Amino acid sequence: MKKALTLLIGTAAITTSALATNGTQLIATTAKARAMGGVGVATYMGAGASNNNPALYAKESSKAVSGGLTFFSPSVTYLDAGGKDNSDYGNSIMPDIGYAHKIDDDMAIGIGFNSVAGSGVDYSTVGKTAAAGAKNELKIAQISIPFSYNFTNLGVKGLALGIAPVIQSSSLSTNYGDESSMDFGVNLGATYDLESVTFGIMYKTAISSDYGDAMKNLQGQNVSLANPSTFGLGLDYSMSDATTIAFDYKYLAYGSASGYSDFGWSNQHVFALGAEHNMDVLALRIGLNYGSNIVDSASVDQTIATYIGFPALTAAHFTIGGGYDLKEYGVIDASFVYGISFSDAYTYEVSGLPELVKATNNQASLTVDYTYAF
Repeated sequence: MKKALTLLIGTAAITTSALATNGTQLIATTAKARAMGGVGVATYMGAGASNNNPALYAKESSKAVSGGLTFFSPSVTYLDAGGKDNSDYGNSIMPDIGYAHKIDDDMAIGIGFNSVAGSGVDYSTVGKTAAAGAKNELKIAQISIPFSYNFTNLGVKGLALGIAPVIQSSSLSTNYGDESSMDFGVNLGATYDLESVTFGIMYKTAISSDYGDAMKNLQGQNVSLANPSTFGLGLDYSMSDATTIAFDYKYLAYGSASGYSDFGWSNQHVFALGAEHNMDVLALRIGLNYGSNIVDSASVDQTIATYIGFPALTAAHFTIGGGYDLKEYGVIDASFVYGISFSDAYTYEVSGLPELVKATNNQASLTVDYTYAF
């Protein structure tokens, strides 16, 4: 069983990876969620969104299966006194697959596979700057098994609770070596429906991975690397039968996450806003996602190491997309996301003279999903 899981979840880790978005975390994994700025704490995004708030699976109406791909195109650069180098890290493809099953009026269960996080740079063929020769790739995929229970029939109208065990497979390739790891965590969530409003709350445990010699701190010591714990609050408001707006706040605890804290990363505050308007068989979606700067309080060495190796500098994501209902043949959803970096450069003194370093991580991505309900 373990070998089969390793093969399944490792396949995506070998063939796909992501560039940093909210730190190293994707803003969302499904086309619908990505089109709406990454919201998903109080908004059900379908069978493929198994790594969101597990309590939302109670909103599934029957049974559904979903699958899709995200195509990433990054543009990463590093600049210092030696000039400017462009990372040769290429485009990538990431899958999302999910199944949701409404057992009865109270219970729902599901299973999903998502590539959820990653980062990568390749300066192995350049030589102008301090980044020359640097090459690394972090890839993280998860299987989540959400279970939700609606307490309305027990007298607590509108309340649903959810839990999702998580199996995580990841790999890290650096100049020090190549290592992989399989680890475990859990996602918890709750939702409360009040007429046209849904409130959501969720928590994801940190998941720490040991990559041996592949992950070292600035002192050359081996350290583990933890996918950070995440706390989220969400609100979904149905303005009418056709129009919905949603807002999420997420707190990503990079400041206490092993590995990232060694490089001076700060906790990140993420704000997401999304809207959807339905017109018979067509749905239009738009959104915005903003994450605070996670390296604004790091030391000189920590900042340079982050800029070169893990340039998690994407600040804002502008999102748009839509869906088309094929009736008995399913639903097709698509999204386009464009992310831009913080514009700040980092300046420090060398022999009493100012020296500037700067990195950028701009991204474009397209996600296409297909969902079939039965």
